[in-house]
Amino acid sequence: MRLPVKIRRDWHYYAFSIGLIFILNGVVGLLGFEAKGWQTYGVGLVT
Repeated sequence: MRLPVKIRRDWHYYAFSIGLIFILNGVVGLLGFEAKGWQTYGVGLVT
């Protein structure tokens, strides 16, 4: 199955964004701040 170039290129942006949210969520959690807002934002972005 070959994906169109546009979808394949955009996929990297989606993966990067999701990864960035998880990293930020982890950093915020380590610093002891409330990470619930980040989690809600991440879930809202994915769904």
